Amino acid sequence: MIFKYDLKQTVKDTLTPYEGVIVARTDYLDGEKRYLLQPNGCTDSGTPIESYWFTEKRLTTVTTKGTP
Repeated sequence: MIFKYDLKQTVKDTLTPYEGVIVARTDYLDGEKRYLLQPNGCTDSGTPIESYWFTEKRLTTVTTKGTP
């Protein structure tokens, strides 16, 4: 199966404000693809923000200045 998004690509969840870099991806037997997003930054206490898994259909590409 082909993944829609690449590792190191920045994407965001369409249902929440969660945004991050793809650090892992999985392909399940039922055809579902999931991506582990690691956000930039830390919490107020200085600990890294927790990574979460999202299904491919919930994600969209984040465009940055100078990127089409």
